[in-house]
Amino acid sequence: MIKKRFSALCGALLLFSASVQALNETLIVDMSDPIGPVTQAASGALYGITESLPTDINGLVAPLNPRMYTQPARSGPGYQQQIGAAIPVSQRLANTTAEVTVRLADILPGWPYQWSGWSHWSTEVRSVIADKRSSGRNNYYGYEIFNEPNITWNDANGNFNSSLWKPTYDLIRSQDPGERIIGPSAAWYDRTYIQNFLAYCVTNSCLPDVISWHELGGSDNITANIADYRARESALGISPRPISINEYSHDTHEYEGAPGVSVPFIAKFERNRVESANISWWFTNLPGRLGSLLTANNQRGGGWWLYKWYGDMTGNMLSVTPPRQNGDGLDGFANLDTSAGYASICLGGNFTGTANVVFNNIPASFGDVVDVTVEYVSWSNKDTPVSGPVTVAQSVETVVNGSLTVPVTVTNPFYGYRVIINGQGFGSEGSSVQVELESLSNQQSFAPFSVLSDAAASGSQYIVWPNNGDQLLDSASDDASGQVLIPFSLSQSTAVQLQIRVNMPNANDDSFYFKLDDGTWTTQNNTQTSGWSTLTLATFDNLAAGDHTLRIERREDGAKLDFITLLTAAGDIETSSSGGSSGDSCDGINVYPNWTARDWSGGAYNHANAGDQMVYQNTLYQANWYTNTVPGSDSSWSLIGNCDQMTSS
Repeated sequence: MIKKRFSALCGALLLFSASVQALNETLIVDMSDPIGPVTQAASGALYGITESLPTDINGLVAPLNPRMYTQPARSGPGYQQQIGAAIPVSQRLANTTAEVTVRLADILPGWPYQWSGWSHWSTEVRSVIADKRSSGRNNYYGYEIFNEPNITWNDANGNFNSSLWKPTYDLIRSQDPGERIIGPSAAWYDRTYIQNFLAYCVTNSCLPDVISWHELGGSDNITANIADYRARESALGISPRPISINEYSHDTHEYEGAPGVSVPFIAKFERNRVESANISWWFTNLPGRLGSLLTANNQRGGGWWLYKWYGDMTGNMLSVTPPRQNGDGLDGFANLDTSAGYASICLGGNFTGTANVVFNNIPASFGDVVDVTVEYVSWSNKDTPVSGPVTVAQSVETVVNGSLTVPVTVTNPFYGYRVIINGQGFGSEGSSVQVELESLSNQQSFAPFSVLSDAAASGSQYIVWPNNGDQLLDSASDDASGQVLIPFSLSQSTAVQLQIRVNMPNANDDSFYFKLDDGTWTTQNNTQTSGWSTLTLATFDNLAAGDHTLRIERREDGAKLDFITLLTAAGDIETSSSGGSSGDSCDGINVYPNWTARDWSGGAYNHANAGDQMVYQNTLYQANWYTNTVPGSDSSWSLIGNCDQMTSS
């Protein structure tokens, strides 16, 4: 990280709060617009774990469901860091969700790093790789080749790209070919530096698997920086890289870990689908404090409770529209778990006043009445412990036309706030399942449905009868092509509600058929949507315990279908994607290592993108994000099922 002097806390507090005035602003949460699965992307920290701290991994780390920690490749005498080496830390984290980035630059001593030549460097890198591989663990995020090269690499040692990056890249590929490579980890988002680095990597076939830089000047420019990077990436013909902001902080370092300061960072990282992000480490005498979420005495601070709220999130992250996309003002990040029947938003920022949280498109399964809880967590400084959140209000509220507004009084810009809504409606006493319709594309009757991509769709894919004029299937039939079958089973007799997420933009693209078991076909028609929206199609009363089959069939081309949700009034429901398939349901899907995507238009196929499916050892997996690891070997993959067990009976 960049070394800076610290200002006094009293002066720092004035810097953050002087511009804050009591305002009335709005955050809009679209509960019909999931932006991706919950991964707690921003929950890591730089040097946040050591060989002995935090002492209680299960009590202090695991509840945060952290994504990734960046740790030195080596530690001790002769290295840049004295404690916290990546390989022993990975062992401490083996039973958590966290992965570990191996920061290779820290095998060098001093700051800026003291380069000792390629022979010394390559020997050390080989040794780290060998020890990492022999550990037998797969909870590694990747190798970060260097740290802040735009300020720590001395050009007298040679050109960074050709003297260090490319040779080290090739060395890693030869010694640990399945592991991800991270870089350049610039000290800030330097447009010219990033552009030149990417251009060199395209020409010399050494693009990092994960692009990284640091955001150490506050959250103000994150959105603009990511947009600029994506534009440069696209202009060079590079497939979208996962982004890791592996150091982030306010430019007033004493705010490290403060809840109200952290919220705008997390919100922007989630909104822009950053894959991982690490809280900074300005207080160099205090490693192992999770980026100041713990006090100097290893007690929970206010920041720990905010990140615990973040760690509690399940289901999908939601689209949240703040008053402004850039800046450090009011912002928030939200989730929805339809299976659990709840949604939540964490909010805060450089703001005091009334934050009106508007929940739109509340799922019908929540009912017309919901339970609302409003909480806050305090913070005065990084070394003051906080016993827990404070509940401000609990109430029962009425949902009107799918919407609800919850006013939250923000009294302190350093505090974090949370609103939770729990449904009281249909399904609140039962269970639910969600089926991505593209997962059924191997069924025999699927064509002429096609699977297409849309970043706004769940899993970034949906199914559609492709638009070709105004095609219409006049009547439904069990034998017709262009249908999917969804088998499910009930643990007891109950009512089942059917919901579907669709995008039906006009009267010629808004229709399909559906039916349950041996019932009659029902026509869904004459409901258009503005973008993706969830419709409640039907409630099937008094369904018997046991097996059932739902069918969805094409009617009008252009109607885009994303996923269906089945909710029970009571009891359990289970489903599989096996109905109606013919032979091996993995037929036609790439088998590892026959990759599905490439880094640029002229490159070799070497990875999978989010939503891509691959088979490994007769098991079907789906990529959660850009990955080139063995399917099923880490959290970048989701298990779909065994190919044989997904064959029809």
